[in-house]
Amino acid sequence: MTDTAPRRRARAQRPPTIIDVAEHAGVSRGTVSRVLQGGHNVSPGAREAVDAAIRKLGYTVNRAARSLVTQRAGSVAFLLSETQDRLFADPNFT
Repeated sequence: MTDTAPRRRARAQRPPTIIDVAEHAGVSRGTVSRVLQGGHNVSPGAREAVDAAIRKLGYTVNRAARSLVTQRAGSVAFLLSETQDRLFADPNFT
């Protein structure tokens, strides 16, 4: 067994990250990030390699990680101070 075998086994148990995509595509993590953000300042060859790696690995954006970086949750909170009975009984609330 080589040194990378345990690392590969660990990857199989978790979703792929942009680091995994970068290693598979042979580009930097920054290049993968730029492709995910719209592909500005990325060569067509690098973009194709990243897109192929994303498809092969099944990468999807981790929304929790992205919200930590951007400090935006993309959520809306709605607070209602009325009782549940009034919420469903009053036609104005629906």
